[in-house]
Amino acid sequence: MTSDNLTDPNNNNKETKVVFRRDLGLFDATMIGIGAMIGAGIFVLTGIAAEKAGPAAILAFTLNGILTFFTAFSYAELASAIPEAGGGYSFIMKAMPRYMGFLSGWMLWFAYTVACSLYAKGFASYALEMYSIDLFGISEHSLALLIAFLITALFVILNVLGTVVSGKAENIIVMAKVLILGVFIIFGLKAILQNPSYAISSFSPFLPNGLNGVFVAMGLTFIAFEGYDLIATVSEEVKDPEKNIPRAIFISLLVTIIIYLFIIFTAIGAIYPENGIPSWIFLGNAGETAIVEAAKQFIPSIGFLVIGAGGILSTMSALNATIIASSRVSFSMGRDRLLPKLFEKIHSQRRTPIYAVLITGFIIILMALTLPIESVASAASLFFLLTFAMVNMSVILLRKKMPEGKIKRGYKIPLYPIPPVLGVISSIGISFYIEQKAWIVGLLWIGLGIAIYAVFISKFEEEKEEEKVVTIVSEKALLSKKYHVLLPIANFSNTKLVEFASAITSKKDGDLTLLNVIGIPWTNAIKMVGSRFVDDRREKLNKIKKITREKGIIPNSMIVVSHNIPDAVLDVAKEEKIDLIILGWRGWTLSNKIFGSVIDPVVQFAPCDVAVIKTHNRDRDWIPKKILLPTGRGDHAKRAVDIAISLCKEYDSEITVISIAKEHRLLNKAKKYATNLTSIIKEKESKISDASLSEEVFVSKSIVDGIVNKSTEYDMVVLGASGEWFLKNLVFGSIPEIVAKRVNCSVIMVKKYRRGTSLLKRLREGGYL
Repeated sequence: MTSDNLTDPNNNNKETKVVFRRDLGLFDATMIGIGAMIGAGIFVLTGIAAEKAGPAAILAFTLNGILTFFTAFSYAELASAIPEAGGGYSFIMKAMPRYMGFLSGWMLWFAYTVACSLYAKGFASYALEMYSIDLFGISEHSLALLIAFLITALFVILNVLGTVVSGKAENIIVMAKVLILGVFIIFGLKAILQNPSYAISSFSPFLPNGLNGVFVAMGLTFIAFEGYDLIATVSEEVKDPEKNIPRAIFISLLVTIIIYLFIIFTAIGAIYPENGIPSWIFLGNAGETAIVEAAKQFIPSIGFLVIGAGGILSTMSALNATIIASSRVSFSMGRDRLLPKLFEKIHSQRRTPIYAVLITGFIIILMALTLPIESVASAASLFFLLTFAMVNMSVILLRKKMPEGKIKRGYKIPLYPIPPVLGVISSIGISFYIEQKAWIVGLLWIGLGIAIYAVFISKFEEEKEEEKVVTIVSEKALLSKKYHVLLPIANFSNTKLVEFASAITSKKDGDLTLLNVIGIPWTNAIKMVGSRFVDDRREKLNKIKKITREKGIIPNSMIVVSHNIPDAVLDVAKEEKIDLIILGWRGWTLSNKIFGSVIDPVVQFAPCDVAVIKTHNRDRDWIPKKILLPTGRGDHAKRAVDIAISLCKEYDSEITVISIAKEHRLLNKAKKYATNLTSIIKEKESKISDASLSEEVFVSKSIVDGIVNKSTEYDMVVLGASGEWFLKNLVFGSIPEIVAKRVNCSVIMVKKYRRGTSLLKRLREGGYL
């Protein structure tokens, strides 16, 4: 996690700690790179590359892979030293004058949007290939444009709403794409091994269009290697970025190159065109659906459907990922005042950069509807090549501008400066083989950017942000007492929950930490959350802190910005060495979760004790005068006793211990349980008078019905988790959960953390032995 606004913990007026949580590990970052690269590029551009270079298309992909590694070295060093959202744009802004930073962001934004157009057109081609669509006699070309428009509009809307797939779901999609291509490769190699001599002849002549054809194919297909740079755009969200970002870049690039080369090799060597034409001509004639046409020849019919589905899945996934990337670049430029402030505006409810996404979506649709697919691919490749050249130059400039003493580099380029110099030369060199129409579009866009900068942007004074000195507060200073309570707050109006937490903390003479987690969609960068959101939460937390001070508790407070709310709560509990988490529960949920998507995982995986509280009456003047404490066995019940005693002391409440027998013959046993629990309460708190502590024993065929019926006379029920929670899809066990949902009073359910508890002990507590 990264932190801001920390202050002296010895100050009674403690400031709120703001934390931007890093959610992504090495695997997640690697999947981002692989998912972006293995997208529409290999599915859409294989046939086009074969048409331009013949069998030497495999050489074009190989050379592109080698040249890409030069720039990958630069991205790895820069991202490990400057882990900020924005990727190449952020690096160039640090290394070059402001106007060059604007130009790089302007080109990179357009490159991503043009790439999206390619993916949208690729999706349309695969959809028409897989399904015979006839809509009111519309021509196939017009239908393809309509499909491209609709799929782009769909993902733009989903990104505005913040409802696109989460990071974990995206990982599954990436692995599915790799698996589908693996099927293609395996069947292709099998076909080649059955007739190796024919496969070899398919690669002769190797250079039917000469080296010029190879260079043209390289310019067209370079976009297929764009994607590893997206890892740098999420730098602020990667754990241990100095190590994980370089590793993710190189792993994703290596895996992608290997897959690409096998795809090209099998596509050319494993097919037998019926009319006897060379396989590379056959693939070239198939164009953007060449992979599917090749699959028809050496994969069974169901395999063809799988490959076609893979093409659709890949183009959709790449379209989604690149819309996210392009909107993040324009958002970053808006934040840096290099685009109108409109671009940095965040939707108040969805927390998505609404205008950045909508304007990006408009440009994507415009490109998809006006340019042919080859021109789209060429234009995207051109802008990426020019941007990559600037990134390579940035490495050299920053080595001089920010030497080792001024900035920490988690990774340094080997054989420096050879790789970045070769990266600059190769990027500019390949760009000269891009078709003329792409250059025209590119120069028009660059000219428009220069005009906008000269007329509007340059008039604004460059804002110099003061360096913030962040004081890291040690854990011992922040948490000076032995017992630590964590209260995550989602509903700031539930002041009764805060009072209960203060009472429990006071009884233990502990520290109380108030936590609010700002959850944002996986599609958004962590620091897209504007300061006004944080300020609003800070103000609300300050009001809550006044309530705790009235109870004699001076709390710590923390705001965490995260993609995953339960994980954020659990991370804070671990890092701050929390002993008890107190969670508020609104009541019954209609989802398949028991207490809700946040509470369930926190209770199940908490590294400490947990208490879930449903406050039936939230009036500030209301107090729980009568507390019902059902008997139970094991550590959970003992922890529930501690909670009941804390509330009894705070509110001068009465505690009634009840023990229920299912049959009359078990009354004596039930009486024994009640007496034992009463004795435990008196041992723990001798100041509780006999008048404030009583016990009742009665018969009920249903334990749950007995507690629910008795609860009508009380203000609050306190229960420990029952022992069967670990055997079923339960959180606290069936009895506490059913009781909590049925009673019409406040309820506290308590679960004690037990490391290494034996299965035998849990079975006994659950009544199974």
